[in-house]
Amino acid sequence: MKSVLPWVAKTFTPNYFKLAKDQQAIQMVTISFSHYCELAVWALEKGGKKLVEHDYAPGQHALPVMRVRVYDRERHFSQSSRLMGVKEKETLENCGVPLTEEERKKSKRRDAAARATAVPVAVLPDGRVLTDSWELAEFSGLPSIPPDLKVLLDNELGPLNRQAVYSIMLKPANIQLFHRLCTTNRHWLFRSFWHAYLGNYVIKIMKKVFRPFDEVAVTKCKGSLQQTFDRLDRLVADRKGTYLLGDELSLADIALASLAAPILLPPLYCGGKFTAQFQELYLSDPDARGEIDKWRSTITGQYVMKLYADHRVERA
Repeated sequence: MKSVLPWVAKTFTPNYFKLAKDQQAIQMVTISFSHYCELAVWALEKGGKKLVEHDYAPGQHALPVMRVRVYDRERHFSQSSRLMGVKEKETLENCGVPLTEEERKKSKRRDAAARATAVPVAVLPDGRVLTDSWELAEFSGLPSIPPDLKVLLDNELGPLNRQAVYSIMLKPANIQLFHRLCTTNRHWLFRSFWHAYLGNYVIKIMKKVFRPFDEVAVTKCKGSLQQTFDRLDRLVADRKGTYLLGDELSLADIALASLAAPILLPPLYCGGKFTAQFQELYLSDPDARGEIDKWRSTITGQYVMKLYADHRVERA
């Protein structure tokens, strides 16, 4: 199986290395509504880089990503923004209970699989591979982000926000909206495959990873997210200029806005590609609307909404 999947990826997905060279443009593989992908796309566009985004639904992305990350004998694995399940995170936090040898082996296999299919990943025209959102964002040439803020956003805001949002999106009342989010503007063959098998499989995995109906896990997540927003509120309130690092928009601002966006749902999140679906969620689910309004009312929420209104460009 280890040798078959890279062969399948190489055989049935585009050659992004050739495309990058031929088009003299960055070829980025994404999950279309991922906030980490949003960070990379927004930063590169703001930095004036020529970019072609190949956006996929969850599950659909795996082979295209593997086409880049496992290229011939080279491995281009992500070193940050690793997707970690709630249960695994709790195990690692409980330092008093060491992993068994079998658990370590399983964790290592899960880690390799996660890094082999993590998004975003991109190929540059010169053949170099940028392996995660932060490498891509730094390549934009925008003023950089302080290391301590990067750690806060990457290790806390991004993962907590994702878990909180999936506790809303995967509710039975909203599950059809999630299906539409993943299938809108996709080929009819993929839509058929999604509804016949892939969609339910992806949702099953997501429920296992994020535990959206575990009240204890969700409550803990929201409590931690509140603490993170409190820290960010102080940072935003204490800024000395228009933006976080002064009077010039920087990577710090775009990273904060992108990784906070899923729980705020600015109209131009992901360049406005999903405005209709997110607006439907906001209007149809009173509980979701209450959560979104709560986070929007924070100092950070107001700042992020303004950044999106002033600086995010609508994408076709």
